[in-house]
Amino acid sequence: AQYKNPFLKLALWVALRGGRVDPPDRTNVARYLTVLVVTRRNQSAAEVAVRSLQYVCWLNGWNSLSSAPCCQIPMEAAKRAFAGPTKKASPLEAWMVVAIVRASIDGSLWKRMYAWSILAAFMCLGRYSDLCRLRFDSGYFEVHAWGIRFFLDKRKPDQQYKGQWIDVARNEMAAVAFDGFSAVDELLAARVALGSVGPILR
Repeated sequence: AQYKNPFLKLALWVALRGGRVDPPDRTNVARYLTVLVVTRRNQSAAEVAVRSLQYVCWLNGWNSLSSAPCCQIPMEAAKRAFAGPTKKASPLEAWMVVAIVRASIDGSLWKRMYAWSILAAFMCLGRYSDLCRLRFDSGYFEVHAWGIRFFLDKRKPDQQYKGQWIDVARNEMAAVAFDGFSAVDELLAARVALGSVGPILR
């Protein structure tokens, strides 16, 4: 259903100009896509037309045109002319993490655990998959005078699966900037509250 109308428009445009439709000639396809780019002035019109043509080619056993220059050049031109900047979510900032942890202080244990999990992932520059492996067990967590260490036995950047130690150091300047908030002290409090063993996120 999604390919029917885009292909019929292409076929009608080609047929009205005396071209073959079964299968369409590459030159006519290139002209049609160029007209689409110029008149519709968006990135998706040519892509939708090419996808519908590809589907009809597959249905009928015709040679694929989707990777041919007649299709690629107009699509690339539309991308360059009309694509907007990549939209990304705003990054999580340190003050936001501090606010999340402070907001959970008077909450139930699961709310505090959730806030500590966000803090641990933020301090370890971790993905969600890393957060799921952060634990307080012996061999996975160490306390030192300068801060704490987490051991990740598996991590996406660690292609050899050797494991990585990640240090979270005490930072007096950060503590001053955030009104005495210390990530190390919070994570040590999390360890005590969660029984000194097991994962941070549970």
